[in-house]
Amino acid sequence: MKRLIQVIFLVSAFLMMLSPAAMASTLTAGDYIQLIYANFNSNYQNEGAGTMKYEVSTDNTFSNPFYIDTFCIQDHVNIAFGTVYKIAALSNYVGNTSSSAPFGGAPLNNAVNWLYHNYVIGKYGALNNDQQADLQNLLWYLQEGSSLGTYSTSSAWYTDYNNNYDKSSTILWGTEVINIVDIGNGVIQNQLYAPVPEPSSLLLLGFGVSALVFARRRK
Repeated sequence: MKRLIQVIFLVSAFLMMLSPAAMASTLTAGDYIQLIYANFNSNYQNEGAGTMKYEVSTDNTFSNPFYIDTFCIQDHVNIAFGTVYKIAALSNYVGNTSSSAPFGGAPLNNAVNWLYHNYVIGKYGALNNDQQADLQNLLWYLQEGSSLGTYSTSSAWYTDYNNNYDKSSTILWGTEVINIVDIGNGVIQNQLYAPVPEPSSLLLLGFGVSALVFARRRK
């Protein structure tokens, strides 16, 4: 009986390790979205450069909303505060609508994918408004070859990119493009999105690892 309990414990822990962690604030095509905050930075022509906060809901009355923080991937924002838009798709493309894909045009630059993933997982720490704008301009430059302002080549994110990014890598780092449209399905804007695991999921995953080690030691 004792051995059976250990086997069940071991299998349960292993399954917890294999199961994907639940993602906080998971977006879905068809969700409604509206802008509630943007980092308008005076050093960057008063354009939104850095964190943009959105309210998201499955219905257009926002009866049960959640919130996400994103960065732009295009250097011109056409989103107005207090206006309800829709998420047409989560894709790997930045550009106009296309018959061959939810959104066609340029694919998301893999260096942008990598850098934004590192930002979301906290590799660069908490950034103030100017630092957000600096990172934003680097992302714009890598994606489009242009930006509204300058970026520092001594910043942690540029140094990380310059020294550690593998340009030959084909790994997708989890960053997606939120393809946002107006209610009439006209293209409005594309934002970056990289969901992160909820703390409770990480705790569950850690428990699974600990349980596996404990069961193995007992055996």
